[in-house]
Amino acid sequence: MVFKRGRYLKALIVLFGVFILTSPLIGCSFQRNENIPDIQEKIGGMEFYVDQGMAPEFAYNKEPFLLPIKISNTGFYDSTGYLVVRGRESYLEIQGDEIVTSSTNKSFELSGGSTLNSAINSDYYQFTFYPLLEERLESKTASVEISLCYNYSTTLKKTVCVDTIPYISDKAPVSCRGTTQEYHGQGAPIAITQISQSTHIDSSGIVLTYVLIVQNLGNGIVLPSTNSKNDNNNYCTTGKIDGRMNIAKISHVKLGTKEASLEKKEDSDFICSGSGSNNYEDLVFDTQGIGTIICTKKFKKDAFPLPYSSVLEISLDYGYYISFVRPLDIIRRGHQSNSFRMQTMY
Repeated sequence: MVFKRGRYLKALIVLFGVFILTSPLIGCSFQRNENIPDIQEKIGGMEFYVDQGMAPEFAYNKEPFLLPIKISNTGFYDSTGYLVVRGRESYLEIQGDEIVTSSTNKSFELSGGSTLNSAINSDYYQFTFYPLLEERLESKTASVEISLCYNYSTTLKKTVCVDTIPYISDKAPVSCRGTTQEYHGQGAPIAITQISQSTHIDSSGIVLTYVLIVQNLGNGIVLPSTNSKNDNNNYCTTGKIDGRMNIAKISHVKLGTKEASLEKKEDSDFICSGSGSNNYEDLVFDTQGIGTIICTKKFKKDAFPLPYSSVLEISLDYGYYISFVRPLDIIRRGHQSNSFRMQTMY
């Protein structure tokens, strides 16, 4: 019995030691999962950065200087587009692919993050500028303009209630009731921030209405997607727009397995349309950067289900434009420079 008890005590000691050794690992693993950011729940997109430690505060006449720029995809979706850098005055030029010119551009293609990998993908560029003052000038303030025009997407996929019974108490014994849901973002500069629902009865039957509030929460301007890809139509390189700014395209809406019609059809029981346009696919943003999508789902009076939960999925495609201007003093050696500062265009 003594021998067996000794073996039993040894086994307990071994098990306790294993638990002590492995519990920190278990705790670290759990903590690591807790700290992984959900990139799809935030505001993201393409961004660019100028290293303040390497950017000059002023430039000497006829002495080239380097400007390093990093662009990053901080959002959830893949993107292509153009980075354009230019000297806005004739006395500040930049080295292009083959010649010295007033502007140059770099096309890019950067993948977005994911719920499994929150790493930010980036590209790095370095540009050579050539300051050149007129003979009569001792100094002049020039400016460097940096712009990004890129294509992006926003997708929301959330569970909503298909509340088919209006005018009943919230305490009624049904599986769900229509409520207002709010969201912070979907890993893009444009975000669907609210979904509200109402139900009423008309001559055709039961009509459900979903109202989606969409906001431009980034620091830029919405472009047509045709002017934001890395091709010859990019707004940053041409300065031309196909149509209007501040319009996103509704690419698809789906409730459960039912795809919504994005055009007016009398026989369709599920239709969605964007605000501000006769084209149902277009979503126009107002001066506050807010747009609205309205979806209606119809059920016949003699053939409607009890309230149930379903997944509402909506996707938007658009282009996006961000830019800033950085003033730069150009001086002749021996002449004192003004202070160097950064300002944004918007």
